[in-house]
Amino acid sequence: IFNINSTMNDISEVKIGPLSESKYIQPFRVTYTQNKTQKIWDCIRQHDSIAVLIYNKTRDTLILVKQFRPAVFMSSNKPVWENSEIFKGNSLKMKSSVESKDEECSVQPLQYGPGSEGITYELCAGIVDKPVSLEQIAHEEILEETGYNVPVQNLSFVNGFWSNIGTAGSHQSLYYCEVTDDMMTTAGGGNPIEGELIDVYHLPLKEALGFLFDTSKKKSAGLCFGFMWFSQFIKPLK
Repeated sequence: IFNINSTMNDISEVKIGPLSESKYIQPFRVTYTQNKTQKIWDCIRQHDSIAVLIYNKTRDTLILVKQFRPAVFMSSNKPVWENSEIFKGNSLKMKSSVESKDEECSVQPLQYGPGSEGITYELCAGIVDKPVSLEQIAHEEILEETGYNVPVQNLSFVNGFWSNIGTAGSHQSLYYCEVTDDMMTTAGGGNPIEGELIDVYHLPLKEALGFLFDTSKKKSAGLCFGFMWFSQFIKPLK
């Protein structure tokens, strides 16, 4: 039941290097005075997001998505690369792209673990990157990732969170909706044009509590909160 898409698990030729620019994150430094003491803090600018907890009444399942997360994969393999020659000593500072290129031939290939180490179980979610309502973004993400066509009026706001509070302080809005099999209009799976490769996963409600506390299944804090909220207000998880 937890089998991973073999294509999704096919990860190879992993390389790391300095980040010169990105359309998703931007690091910056804040200086401020607190209680007459000057301080600094390094932050990351990133998009806010939405997430949706979806309950399929036909199957009595919670609908999740599985996908490969490079950040989780790299974190799981940190002992492999954190002492790589691409870093300057023991600091987090990376060598410049020029230095890295010059030494590329002398650096031995790193032996990473299997791609399954980067597979996560998540709520359907997406970034807020367009000037439309959060409900509209949620509607589009549900259709794109899971294949269910959920009218925006069927979405219920649950709560909002501040995530990555030590670095980004981005905001995520959590919604809830219920679907039936006849609301599925596509197979889902994400947007292939954007390179997304997503598996739709139906978690039987009777297995949800065990899944929640199974640390071998990598999952986000938002998913865990969503499950507990569902158990408290919609249907008890046993």
